[in-house]
Amino acid sequence: MRPTKTKSNGADGWPETGFRIGQRIPGRLDQKRAAHAVELCEFIVSRLDVRGRYVPPESIFPESIGYRASLAGYLAEAGRVLGEPRYIEAAGRILRDVMPERIGDMWPVGSFHEFPIYRSLDLDWREKYATKPDVRYTILMIMGLGLYYRASGDRTVVEPARRALEAVLGKWNFKKEKPRREWLVFELLGMAISVWENTLPEYAHHKAPLVKEVLDTFVEMAPNGFPFLTMYRTMFLIDQTGSRYLYSHVKPGIDAMLAEPKLRCPENADDFFHFHKTADHVNVRANGGVAITLRLFDLAAGKKVYTQGKIYRHVSTWWDGQRRKDGAYYGGREHGLGRRYGLGSPDQYLPLSWLIGGIQT
Repeated sequence: MRPTKTKSNGADGWPETGFRIGQRIPGRLDQKRAAHAVELCEFIVSRLDVRGRYVPPESIFPESIGYRASLAGYLAEAGRVLGEPRYIEAAGRILRDVMPERIGDMWPVGSFHEFPIYRSLDLDWREKYATKPDVRYTILMIMGLGLYYRASGDRTVVEPARRALEAVLGKWNFKKEKPRREWLVFELLGMAISVWENTLPEYAHHKAPLVKEVLDTFVEMAPNGFPFLTMYRTMFLIDQTGSRYLYSHVKPGIDAMLAEPKLRCPENADDFFHFHKTADHVNVRANGGVAITLRLFDLAAGKKVYTQGKIYRHVSTWWDGQRRKDGAYYGGREHGLGRRYGLGSPDQYLPLSWLIGGIQT
């Protein structure tokens, strides 16, 4: 496991990240598609309203707080990778709009839906999604705030993030939650703690059992979860352990996921399956999750293990085919190369993650 980070401050008093505005980080960027990353960021910024809400022309699902916080986090990270401060500033606008929806020190699931949506809304959406604090969506907000803070040095977000992290760790118990194993909580919590580790080192000790749990269960869970989950688990493990477990744990898990028939679409076995609510189309979380996972592995390996293979060629070609002339990406496509649709936050931040090489904390 890589050494624990130490707290360090630059001359200006901000946390020292080694990044300066205007400086690109080219190693992670897909050089063949670098212009696509810029055009995608420009599209996202163009769709922010006066409040800072991303308002898509259409979406498959309503915009949850998790979606909006993730969009802000990846946009801030893209600002770092591309050396463009406007994207970082836009990320701050998104987060400042989400901040007042907090309930106590945490955030609910949330539901912003003032645009055409392909999946019908629950009639009791407000009671279900807007009035109760949610651990997973609070973690996504903490991570989004951390990525924005790292890129901007905006200290106004530190205390809300600290209080939210304190509330989550006070409410969430590792030993109790381990048997229940709610999707993505372990991985996202570990990433949220890590992205804040330089500034809030008092929470760093919570990370080691999360890394161990993901490592111990990686091979078993990869074919029994879904590609979106394996994507985040891969991102977390590589970020925390580098190449140490690439071939002993990560690659066997990825290979098991790729070989699992139930994770392929019955309509076309070249495409990957997400879950039952998206069974009528190929979803970005499936094909896109596979593309990100394979690219993350090769970036960590320093060679083309997967990205020259047939599966990566298919999922990357699929993603290129989801791209619009204005730089946006559709998140769904009907089976058989049918209609493309869905322009919500995940439909944009997932291809952005693919293009910039994921998140490194």
